[in-house]
Amino acid sequence: MAIAEILKRHNLTQRDVASGTGLALSAVNDIVNERRHPTTVTVNRILAYIRQYEPAATYEELFGDDKAA
Repeated sequence: MAIAEILKRHNLTQRDVASGTGLALSAVNDIVNERRHPTTVTVNRILAYIRQYEPAATYEELFGDDKAA
């Protein structure tokens, strides 16, 4: 999953994503580590946050080809 790569590239933490999206840190950790499949709402929150740093980021780039739950 490319989320971890983007976070590293921009010196961001999972805590930054959680704070910036209103998600629980544990939820962000589970998504980044592929233990949880995000809902469409969660995907949109994460994409909006990531696009502040990677404006061209796509769902497929961050989450692969699978559909959100």
